[in-house]
Amino acid sequence: MNQSSLDWFLAEEQARLEEVASHFFGYYLLILSNSDVYPRIECPISTHIVVKQMAENLKFQQAIVADWTELPFAPGSIDAMILPHVMDCYKNTSGLLNEVALLLRHDGHVVLTGFNPLRIKARRLAKRYHKQGLRLCLCSTVIKALTQAGFEIVTVKRFGFVALKNKAMEKWLNRVLDSVLPSMGCAYVIVAQKKVLAPIAELPNWTSSLLQSEKVVISSCRVQSNDR
Repeated sequence: MNQSSLDWFLAEEQARLEEVASHFFGYYLLILSNSDVYPRIECPISTHIVVKQMAENLKFQQAIVADWTELPFAPGSIDAMILPHVMDCYKNTSGLLNEVALLLRHDGHVVLTGFNPLRIKARRLAKRYHKQGLRLCLCSTVIKALTQAGFEIVTVKRFGFVALKNKAMEKWLNRVLDSVLPSMGCAYVIVAQKKVLAPIAELPNWTSSLLQSEKVVISSCRVQSNDR
């Protein structure tokens, strides 16, 4: 597995993430990543904040170090979040996703990418991408965790099927394989939206009195019928 293979994969991931993020709007985009090769996303949200758990190689402007389960932001203050390959090596996934749900606004989006553990090529790419222990998750496992954390799945795409010199042919073939053989992709990208619960309308005060009067009428009818 040479550097060109990783560069090809990162370019593919960059294109997929920018396609997804082009539909996001707001003020703050939060990116959680310990990798030095996290994607630079071009999207309508101008303020990007990178949060790392390790203080190594803080080369990026507006990058901070914090525990991902206790992020220093107000609840509902983040418009969108991107977690590139965080689920590949993070153990406390439930705590992480609960924190993501807390910080996102009521209709905010979260994007997760991860390597496919079913492909040998993907596992090799993961070893080059990460500098720590791996625990690659199936795409279905991540979807289940998101659903349990209160998210609604918007889209699920796989990418990184084949690399060709003809980029137009590569793009077409990858799209076809994503439809017929999704498990052969080297990675997946999941877009989920925080669920919005509709408020429960309170019954007006006159409703209880109306129900009570109906009970009186019904009971009086029963008494009259018994007298007869």
